[in-house]
Amino acid sequence: MNVNDALPHLPKIRTALQFAAPEWMTGLDAATGERVISTRETPASPVIDVARLAKGAPMDDADLLLNARLWLVALYTLFSARSQQVKQLTEELAELRRRAASPGGRDYAAECAMTCTRHDFRRYLIDRHQLPADASQERIVTRLRSILNIRSRAELNTDPAAALRWRNFKGDFEAWKKT
Repeated sequence: MNVNDALPHLPKIRTALQFAAPEWMTGLDAATGERVISTRETPASPVIDVARLAKGAPMDDADLLLNARLWLVALYTLFSARSQQVKQLTEELAELRRRAASPGGRDYAAECAMTCTRHDFRRYLIDRHQLPADASQERIVTRLRSILNIRSRAELNTDPAAALRWRNFKGDFEAWKKT
């Protein structure tokens, strides 16, 4: 199944999880030897058998049925959390792009490139980040990309997390200059 095929099922899954009995349990029918999946609405409610697993049902298939509700809830919880994270990161990215495009907006990539050429920044990297004293300009840039965990300084304008790491790093540099 691909994402486009899966998407129409999401509202149905949400509704089923919302209205299905919250308590699922498994048991054994003593008369038939079959495993039974049962539910109940509350601890005081009667137990209702909703499915029986035939004797000899493959263990993986039985495990899937027995854990279906728990696993669906877990997957839906993870999906919801990740969806919220994507929404937040999308908003942060839009804000970064808006600020970079506005007059006086911050172009972190350009700011980083200019900062890398400063003598005091070189001293900071030597002092605090083990940059060799004889490092070339290319080595400075490579070291900074490693520290910021970026492949290119352009990521500072497109990745909110990278932009935050740059702002924090630049703040540490500014604090170091005052010492």
